[in-house]
Amino acid sequence: MIQRQKEHPKYQSGEALNHLNFIQNDVIKYVEEKYRTKPNSRTYFGYSLGGTFEAYILLTQPSTFKNYILGSPETLLDDSFIYNYDFNTVPEIHDVEINIFISTGELEREDLIEQAKGLVTMINKSKHKNTSLEYEVIKSADHGKAFPIAAVKSIYWLAECNKEN
Repeated sequence: MIQRQKEHPKYQSGEALNHLNFIQNDVIKYVEEKYRTKPNSRTYFGYSLGGTFEAYILLTQPSTFKNYILGSPETLLDDSFIYNYDFNTVPEIHDVEINIFISTGELEREDLIEQAKGLVTMINKSKHKNTSLEYEVIKSADHGKAFPIAAVKSIYWLAECNKEN
């Protein structure tokens, strides 16, 4: 019998707000103190469950990063959190410029593809002038094979988004 993803020990989730606070208060602060950075051009790349967490950041505290790269995000965890969200009511969303790249593999589970498309649809419906969105389907790729291709394509996308910086 196959265990459902959210019941499998490898996929334990929760405490997203605590993890986000750690990133904001410790990781970002440390990196910006130790290295030359552009705080107004931060990028987060999350794949699979990391993309799920990234969607949480995007929908709750979008000014944390300027660029969001979500690879194959599982968006139905935690009782459909993302689908119960109205992107138009996200705090700060009207005040920040956000670039979003979402990708899935063409051969991934159908529900995963549909979840990514649902997130794309929700963002597109908001029509925020400060939000740009790119959705990419990685041809002939399943969940594992889509990762490296998504990484490369998103770096090219990121370079285009930041040409003016």
